[in-house]
Amino acid sequence: MADSQENKQKEQNDVSEKNFMIEKIKERPVNKKKLLRRTLITVSMAVIFGLVACFTFLVLEPVISNWLYPEEEPQVVVFPEDQDEMSPEQMLA
Repeated sequence: MADSQENKQKEQNDVSEKNFMIEKIKERPVNKKKLLRRTLITVSMAVIFGLVACFTFLVLEPVISNWLYPEEEPQVVVFPEDQDEMSPEQMLA
């Protein structure tokens, strides 16, 4: 009988410990100031990145274009002079 009472007490202790160990995880509340600050920082960094990329492209585009497609010297075209010119009288005849 003493064993059964000890078992009951152990079960009661186990149950009370289990109730003690139940935990509920609460969600963190949204900090609107932090969220707004992080959003503004992200947007400003994106704008800075875009401006740097635009400036870099404007500076390097002529260099890269000349490197990929070098300009060739135009060929000089020489027209030979006609030795046998026709006069208007010869055209009518």
